[in-house]
Amino acid sequence: MDASPFTAHYNLKKGNSIFIYVGGEKEQLMSESGCHRIYLKERKGFVKLALQYGAELIPMVRHRTGVVQPTSILSY
Repeated sequence: MDASPFTAHYNLKKGNSIFIYVGGEKEQLMSESGCHRIYLKERKGFVKLALQYGAELIPMVRHRTGVVQPTSILSY
């Protein structure tokens, strides 16, 4: 599903829930190891949508998204 405002309005009007990751590529590139910041200054449209449609906001935070996790090496 695309992340356009049209899609959000359409689904909220129908009473559907939507899941939004706040932030984008710019915020991902601002991450630092060992530093936990949430950038919301210019990302408040989701709050306005929730208020407009009476939708609940459930805060969630993903951490360590910039860290590459080691993988197992399988040999056959």
